[in-house]
Amino acid sequence: MTAPYLRRCDLRRFYASRPVKRHIDMSELDKAMEAFSAALDKLEGALGGHEVRAEARSELENQIASLKEDRARLAEELDIAHADVRRLDGLNAQASAEIDATLKDIDRLLA
Repeated sequence: MTAPYLRRCDLRRFYASRPVKRHIDMSELDKAMEAFSAALDKLEGALGGHEVRAEARSELENQIASLKEDRARLAEELDIAHADVRRLDGLNAQASAEIDATLKDIDRLLA
């Protein structure tokens, strides 16, 4: 009985010593979205500020519309990713609490 107990204690120490990452760093994706938005704003400004042939203007407007759709889709995916992170953080906390309670029960039973 002693050997399994020691292994569980070792596992508890192992998991207790590991840093818990509560939030996934989404800053790189946020920065990319900001850069994308800035580029799109610059393109819209260039389109409105200069005389452009009708065909070229129409093509640019189509590209801008496509970029706006992409931006909206990416923003939605980012929102979903943030929601997933929050959900997984909650599940992680719940699992950690259950594991801790189980280990305490085992300690109590083996004492």
